Amino acid sequence: MNEPDLRLQKYLEDYIEFWDKLNNRSLPILDALCAQSFSFCDPYHNARGVNEARDVLSHRQKVFTGGRYHVYDFMWGRREGTAYMHWSYTFRPKKKFLRKAKDDIVIGGMSKLVFLPDGQLLSHEDFFAAHDIEEMQAYKKLPQ
Repeated sequence: MNEPDLRLQKYLEDYIEFWDKLNNRSLPILDALCAQSFSFCDPYHNARGVNEARDVLSHRQKVFTGGRYHVYDFMWGRREGTAYMHWSYTFRPKKKFLRKAKDDIVIGGMSKLVFLPDGQLLSHEDFFAAHDIEEMQAYKKLPQ
């Protein structure tokens, strides 16, 4: 087991702050945090490069009303430069056909983050916890 490279701690904390404060105006910050070869994937997207990742997040901001991330905690992994981030995303779809109830939807998840030695993020892979499958299936059908 490797000891975490604590020189990367500031970069991890900056990335977590990006997620906690994510909005359309903050999206350009992603360029400074990530390598150009950055990859972002979740169960519905596989974005290659910072521009594609920014497009996915921008689309998410447009589709969901008041979408907000909250990062609860993080930990360093056993592999060099690898960290994990525990988060939730609270949102309300703008498209009425997606919802019957008026309550917000909360998705919990974990992200695997891989940093380069210079502190830039190389990859972000999301794993979602329990959520409303019908809601997410409808989300997949929305125009990209």
